[in-house]
Amino acid sequence: MTTDTGFDPADRRPCLAAAVSGILFFLGAWLVPAEGPSPATATAAQIRDHVAANDVALRVGAAAELAGVVLFVVFVAAVAQLIRNRRPASLLAGLFLAGGLLLAVHYLLMAVVDGMLRLLPGLIGVRLDEIDDATLRGWYALGGVTHFLGDLAMAPTALVLAAAALAAFLPRWLTWATALVAASAVIGTVGIVTAWSALYPFWFGGQFGWALWIVTVAVVCAVRARRLRRASLDRPPAGAGSRSRTGVG
Repeated sequence: MTTDTGFDPADRRPCLAAAVSGILFFLGAWLVPAEGPSPATATAAQIRDHVAANDVALRVGAAAELAGVVLFVVFVAAVAQLIRNRRPASLLAGLFLAGGLLLAVHYLLMAVVDGMLRLLPGLIGVRLDEIDDATLRGWYALGGVTHFLGDLAMAPTALVLAAAALAAFLPRWLTWATALVAASAVIGTVGIVTAWSALYPFWFGGQFGWALWIVTVAVVCAVRARRLRRASLDRPPAGAGSRSRTGVG
């Protein structure tokens, strides 16, 4: 695997966008509300008690998750542009973008399910205690669907990481770390779809590695954007040399 860490002036704006969106996305992920009772066994009374006890947390969490979807799309688009700048004839930028958008859909569904019990009743003009118990449990049970979707979302995560590693647009140490996390994500996905518990630790390696990868790339992009700005300030204006040689200006 080769790496190309030279700076391209066209990278400055994508780097800045990736830095800001990646760091804010990582910070916002800590605002996810606490889990409630198990969707498999929760009663309607337990669900109502959970929503009442976590009213503010559920509202803040839903807002943070929705904002996180937007920030993540910006991050993915910015990094895809960096890959395209470095590998214009490659499919890697498209693969990175496609995998990232699949993950964005997953994050949007998480925001919908997490905010549904707190926000939807007011939007349809009813109180939570007026909703039929079976309907309420059905809404809450959607949390189990998004949980399983999160397990399977390791597949597009592996695609995104593999594309980034093969593009080799990051520093050498981070490119190799990206490849390792991608491999862990692939093995973890195999463990999920085959129910092979011995491979589950690799899924967690991919999950936590992915979170750390986002914020690490954001920091690297921030440093790169700063260096590119300094380079642009230090570069003499176009035509300055010719004016001095001719004595004009």
